[in-house]
Amino acid sequence: MKSSKAISQSRKRYREAEEEVDLHVTMSHRKRRAISTAKQAQAAIGKVCVEIPAGDDASFSCFPGTRLVGNSTSGKIVNGGRYTVTRIGERICLKDEMTDDEFEVSLENVSKHCILAWALCYPKVQGCTEQGTVMLHDMASPYLKRCHIYVGLSRVTDGSNVFISSD
Repeated sequence: MKSSKAISQSRKRYREAEEEVDLHVTMSHRKRRAISTAKQAQAAIGKVCVEIPAGDDASFSCFPGTRLVGNSTSGKIVNGGRYTVTRIGERICLKDEMTDDEFEVSLENVSKHCILAWALCYPKVQGCTEQGTVMLHDMASPYLKRCHIYVGLSRVTDGSNVFISSD
């Protein structure tokens, strides 16, 4: 099946989200960064935060409950690992979502080795199962291949949790 046919079938089977989703999956880091930055800024309103300095991504306000993904391996942070911030201060306390282990890291280490988990690129979600809802972006991208569609659609355990973006 050609990519254009797979995209057409995906659009017919999966609808656009009528409310916010848990994870956005994109082709480009530019779009991933834009979505994550906007979602984090909105989520941080009215919360006590610390500022994570710019690293691979722009600086962002971090609060307990912020979800992060390891973007490289350093110490207890693992590339692809999923973490939730449990405490903030001069150091950040992260909870590993797979092991439930908690550990402290510096603001700089979060900046260097983690990205916000609001949006991820297709290769970063490969092999992960998402419990919530997922929005697939960039269906009109000339770089989107059938393998990207497969990766995006197969991240959830229930097809009703996948949505196709109109962008």
